[in-house]
Amino acid sequence: MKIFKKLKLTDYFVLGVFLVFLVNRLPGIIESYKLEGSSVANMSLDLLNEPAKNLYDIQGPKVLIFWASWCAPCKFEMKRFHKAMANQEIPKDKILFVNMGENPKTIFKFLKKNNYSFRIVLDKMGKLSNKFKVSSTPTIVYLDESNHIKHVSTGISALTIYRAIWLFD
Repeated sequence: MKIFKKLKLTDYFVLGVFLVFLVNRLPGIIESYKLEGSSVANMSLDLLNEPAKNLYDIQGPKVLIFWASWCAPCKFEMKRFHKAMANQEIPKDKILFVNMGENPKTIFKFLKKNNYSFRIVLDKMGKLSNKFKVSSTPTIVYLDESNHIKHVSTGISALTIYRAIWLFD
């Protein structure tokens, strides 16, 4: 009981915000865990600078990163992936950045501004994000060589790049 007497109004506010955040995010986290281990059907990928491809055409493990140019956590993760690809820690051709409904001009401008040459998948109608139950960005989906979902993470995580490195080892 003494602990409650020492808490200030701001402590209760921070605790309340945390609980609201947790309650809002919990269903998405649960859905992510439900996806793990499931098989992903072959699907057509509308690529920004390449002809359309099927997911199964990309052999071996792969990582799908759902993002938007206005998303600050996405920018942070993209910078980390860019560095890992430049250092050849992860293969550039196996990382697919799935843009969630933005105009190609906006995407090109963002890529040019940041000097990125990522492989971009366009998700204009939200088919891919619905398939993977993406509710926030960034969402990162790790697929093994058999196109089964190994892991799904949302938001910034210290393990993001390490999971990708482990996936490709």
